Amino acid sequence: MARELAAAHASDRLASSLPGAAPWLPTSVVRAYLRHSWPGNVRELANVARRLAVIGRDGPIAVDDALAPIRAPLAEPEPTQVARTIGDDELIAALARHHWRTGAAAEALGISRTTLYTLIDRCSRLRKARDLDRDEIAACRLATAGDLDRMSEQLQVSKRGLQLRMRELGM
Repeated sequence: MARELAAAHASDRLASSLPGAAPWLPTSVVRAYLRHSWPGNVRELANVARRLAVIGRDGPIAVDDALAPIRAPLAEPEPTQVARTIGDDELIAALARHHWRTGAAAEALGISRTTLYTLIDRCSRLRKARDLDRDEIAACRLATAGDLDRMSEQLQVSKRGLQLRMRELGM
């Protein structure tokens, strides 16, 4: 928020106002933002902050205006709806076809990475990087001369998941 306000040359709006004056951003809005799941992650938050900087140029922001962006329906269906249309076979095939690169597989399936991760977690036929043990990773690392792309493909897990698991195991 501060970054967006600074870009709009309005950093002083977050400072406390005069006693009795309406706050620039109502407390109820801040509470609603804290409870919001932010399915669009940082990009969604940045877009909302940018919008607030623009609509709040002339003074305090109305509660309805501030809450409008998080009340809008999501363009993407809920993961449970997507799960009904993307079966395990299609999910596994997309991941394999894209060498276990989650971004490419998600794009090919026409879904977000967040939804893809939800589908991966629900798929009992897929191994997750968190399920790999130290010995299996070490053996694969030796066999692939430490090439993470090849390790990811051989272990059939995402490269990022593998990196996180290796860090978790102190490898």
